[in-house]
Amino acid sequence: MPPETRHYQTWSRLIQDGASLTVVFANARVAAKGRFSWVLAGGNTPRDLYRLLAQPPFVEQMPWAHSHIFWGDERCVRHDDPQSNFAMAQAAMLAHVPIPKKNVHRLVCESHPPAECARAYERSLSEFFKDETPSFDLLNLGVGSDGHTASLFPRHPALDQKDHWVIDIPRAPAAPKLPRVSLTLPIINQAKVILFLAKGQNKKRRIEEILENSGDPNHPLPAARVKALEKTIWLLHWPAVPGEDSPELQDHFME
Repeated sequence: MPPETRHYQTWSRLIQDGASLTVVFANARVAAKGRFSWVLAGGNTPRDLYRLLAQPPFVEQMPWAHSHIFWGDERCVRHDDPQSNFAMAQAAMLAHVPIPKKNVHRLVCESHPPAECARAYERSLSEFFKDETPSFDLLNLGVGSDGHTASLFPRHPALDQKDHWVIDIPRAPAAPKLPRVSLTLPIINQAKVILFLAKGQNKKRRIEEILENSGDPNHPLPAARVKALEKTIWLLHWPAVPGEDSPELQDHFME
């Protein structure tokens, strides 16, 4: 199935729809399965979405008690460092919502070598999914101007990793050039739904190339290799694109 794309004239409308999608999908999964597993993206782009989900009316609508939070990648810095993906999500959302601490499955990679941290997160995922291949309910992603997603970069060996769920990147080839740990593509593509958020005119051509080649397992751009089991949705904002009305969200995931 090709990816679904939604273009927005304003960033505020995009994050409103992103929050609505998250709430609807989370509640549908909890009703069906009793829990909701959600992988957060790092960087600056999703910050406003997380802030919005921590505010009324969304904070009351989310099934926090039954939600489990994971990370798609992490920079190997202290948990309170401004460059930490955990620190961003904690400040924007997690510190302000009634989610049980045990439901926050942090990707820890500041205290041991990145390779050891990758194996430790694999063990954590194995325990949560009871030794089955992880299949997250919702996975948030962003995309860099070079086409990278999570911490999977063009031409990097980690892009073709198939033997592990989690991989270490000793030094990222793009800023910030830090050691990182990332989910691998085979696990990313086992997510039921993947939600990309992207903005900026500087990314427009790259994203168009990604969308034209979406799901190609051999494409040199990592984001083009991403394809969820059920739905891959791109929420896009750049000023040159005319606004489009969003479809109704309440029954979006109910089929």
